[in-house]
Amino acid sequence: MNLFSIAANMELRVASLPTINQDLNYISKAAKNNIVLKANYRHSLGKNMVHIECKEGSIHLNASGEEFEKSSTIYFGLHKLGYLFPHPRISIYPKYSDVLNHCNRIYEWEPSFKYRGFHFHTMHPNEWVQGFLLGSQEISNDSVRWLARNFQNTLSLTLLRSVHSKKIFKRIKDPFQLAKDLGIYTGVNLGFAQQQQKSYRLIRPLRLLLRNNTLKQIEKKLKVLLESVDLSFLSLNAGTSEFTKTDYALSIEWMNKASEVINKYNKQMFMTVHVSSNQNDPIYGNFNFLPQFAKPEVGIWPHTTMFYSLYDKKAPMYGNVNFNHILDFAIQEKDKRATWYYPETSYFIALDIDIPLVLTDYLIARTEDMRNLHEEKIEGHINFTTGQEIGYWLFDWNVALQANKNYDFDPKITLKLLKEDISTWDKIISFQSKYIKDKRAISILTGSTFPDEISKKHRILERNTLVELYKDSSLLDKEIKLLNQMYNDLPDVSLIQNEELKILMTVTLNRISHALYTRNYIKFEDKSKERRMWLEEAKSIREESQMLIQDYVQKYSRYPEAFVFDRGKKNPTSYSWGYGWAAKELHFWKREEQMIRLQNFSPFFMNIYNLWKTIF
Repeated sequence: MNLFSIAANMELRVASLPTINQDLNYISKAAKNNIVLKANYRHSLGKNMVHIECKEGSIHLNASGEEFEKSSTIYFGLHKLGYLFPHPRISIYPKYSDVLNHCNRIYEWEPSFKYRGFHFHTMHPNEWVQGFLLGSQEISNDSVRWLARNFQNTLSLTLLRSVHSKKIFKRIKDPFQLAKDLGIYTGVNLGFAQQQQKSYRLIRPLRLLLRNNTLKQIEKKLKVLLESVDLSFLSLNAGTSEFTKTDYALSIEWMNKASEVINKYNKQMFMTVHVSSNQNDPIYGNFNFLPQFAKPEVGIWPHTTMFYSLYDKKAPMYGNVNFNHILDFAIQEKDKRATWYYPETSYFIALDIDIPLVLTDYLIARTEDMRNLHEEKIEGHINFTTGQEIGYWLFDWNVALQANKNYDFDPKITLKLLKEDISTWDKIISFQSKYIKDKRAISILTGSTFPDEISKKHRILERNTLVELYKDSSLLDKEIKLLNQMYNDLPDVSLIQNEELKILMTVTLNRISHALYTRNYIKFEDKSKERRMWLEEAKSIREESQMLIQDYVQKYSRYPEAFVFDRGKKNPTSYSWGYGWAAKELHFWKREEQMIRLQNFSPFFMNIYNLWKTIF
């Protein structure tokens, strides 16, 4: 499939010039730099060019070229002028004198992928649940505009069954229309029979159990959805969860039936290709790779998790050695069906965003994947994000900017645009890659969860649990040795310019000290004075870090109306707390201290997850 072709059965979306100019008007007023911004479009001249024309008190962005790149071409011109949008609610504006340096210049916009965008994962209790599913239109509109301003042209959400579908359809109508007017393809994610985390599903459990008219139910529910929401594409999940399969042959029938219905509406269908490794059949092979047996109209979203790239030799997640098989499958299928890479650039549930850890290998891994997949002529890239608070806007912004081929896949482009001291960040990145990723300290710094603590098989991330460290002194000694090496090699973060990132990186490095102190506590004999000292040290570094995080929340929380740092606020997801609550409270740090102090290693001890709600 040619990189610059339109995906099968997906209607072309061309941005509305009045809508772009309305957004430029918002930007002009917010910038307060006495510049009026105006966009114009001229008919195709064969290339996506933007001419900067300066008039008295105004700047005209005159775009020409392919109509479907109109929006990105205009915003590329704005970007060249120095208007930057790291976060939906963080903007950087140029001075009037700096803008004048670009008068009468012409720039060429070159996208690295035909389709590039974001999946806002509304299964997690984030700002987008409030914005799209619960109707806080300011959040949803800010998010849509952020996508357009950063050259993105696809947007996806997860539909949930816990909110009445008609209410969801009504609430997403306006933001999806704004997206359409900005040239953005909109889509939703759901499941055939998926129970996990309240996913919207096409087949009811009883009908699945009885195998009763499942194809008719798929057709009926898809027609209701497609006639209620203006979509460009749908992505679906096979199985009852990402770890549990349905009948192989029947699942292929479901895919073909769904594509038949969806194609009649001129929409594109995709199947998510998960990375779980416990589902294999002697005839069909890996359950996640079943789309290879479906009609070519069935597209795929090959998925990976956390900060591992498709090319890493080691990615010890979900029982995998690495994710090379996902890469191989994408390459195998890219010329047979629409293929969009679907990496997860923040991992909710005790792995990074809620510890919290700011993991710079996300910059490296995502850029490496995008560079190589561009060369492989993979058609699309859609980034899975849990949320953009707690510093994760840095990684999402990096992914968005990699859509701009002019940056030549520079993993530090966001840091450079923020005018950070790159030598400081080079040391931080080198340190994290060496220890947290390559030497696998990630398994020490993150928190163990219920599945990790009940079984060694198919842990989300390969790790030693605290009870295993108590039982095996050799494992404990290895972890202490590694943590000591890290402690003695900590990079200096004092020269980080962005105060928000400085706070969060300080907390990230403090987590290393905390993990070292808790393990030293385990090592010493019961009731020894030195043993008690280590637990006090762990508590002290946690309290220091919690003060930093609470200061961060007070200064930098950008979605107070979404309650992402609160607990007990009702929302339609499986979680009774916002995705930032555990980070603000340093819950997993406290839990580990209490587990070793009380020697209570029950998976239920200080467990914040309602397993019933998560599974069903």
